[in-house]
Amino acid sequence: MTITNLFIILNLGCEMLYVIDQRLKAQAIPLDKSAQVLREITEVLLDPKFLHYISTAYQHNMLTVQQTRILLTDIACCSLMRLDVNSMDKLWDLMIMIFKWQMYLTNKSAQAMMDLTFRHLDGIGRLIPEMKKQILIDNVKKSLIEMWEPLCEDDQTIVHRRVYKWLKPYTTKISILIRMGLQKSDGEFESAVHNNVFYNYYIHNIGENIYSKTANLQVLKSQIDQSENESMAASLAMKSHEIDTLVQQLNIQHTCERFNEPESSTSKVKTAEPIHSGLHEIVINHNTELDTKNENVTDNTKLKEISEESNLTKFMKKIKIDESDFIVKQAVEANPNEQLLEMFDQNLDV
Repeated sequence: MTITNLFIILNLGCEMLYVIDQRLKAQAIPLDKSAQVLREITEVLLDPKFLHYISTAYQHNMLTVQQTRILLTDIACCSLMRLDVNSMDKLWDLMIMIFKWQMYLTNKSAQAMMDLTFRHLDGIGRLIPEMKKQILIDNVKKSLIEMWEPLCEDDQTIVHRRVYKWLKPYTTKISILIRMGLQKSDGEFESAVHNNVFYNYYIHNIGENIYSKTANLQVLKSQIDQSENESMAASLAMKSHEIDTLVQQLNIQHTCERFNEPESSTSKVKTAEPIHSGLHEIVINHNTELDTKNENVTDNTKLKEISEESNLTKFMKKIKIDESDFIVKQAVEANPNEQLLEMFDQNLDV
């Protein structure tokens, strides 16, 4: 039970320091007084004698809720700061529910709980860094490791379950968790929050100061919105470029009338060139087709003549008639004077 009680006291005490630091800044408390308050609370919380008392007095029993609250209230009031009952109630609810939400995110991982505790200790060391505070933090880490490592995996899981069971009865609604969309109106935590900006921003560093994180959340959101707007503008520009490229590929001529600008002669020539060259190619192809058709006609005629001659030869052989019989003598053009003289000569002979 010793290490279980230490996990509860240390994690709740660190969350208490986060809340006190946030309230000191909100009330514009001078830095020297704020540093003194945080220093005194941290020194008592991490004092080796106090942790030894927790380890021995509650070695076989877990701390009750009432005992834990009394211890942390005394630690908070050991400095210049004083808290009334109402303020301590609010502080207690914040401490409990934030720590419960963090344990909920560990997803029943015992090692994640150990990492959570170490981040809490590092977080309070960054509030107002001091050498003595850092020495105390290192000593606490060393003590936790000495108690944690000898435990087997099953024992570590049991410690995790005991801590979460100790926190389970609390379902207080916390405005900061509801505002960030991490808690429902009935006090239960949101289970599907993977698209939540704050969840994605905080999940890998659970245990750090949630209040300083939320202070930077608006800046983060504005950066995300700006990047989304820039990506949208880039996407529109890309689509516009693709349309212009498609228009150029299709040789579509842009008209400048819509922009009230006269169309230059250079643009006309550039636009007309591909169209004219295209038509020239079509004409050349058409003439080539005609020449091809003429050549085909001539070849067909020759083939037809050869075919006819071949058929005629076959027919003549079949009827046994020589080719000379079918040769037609060429007619000689007659001279009328010579024919007249021949007629007179014939008459004289008679």
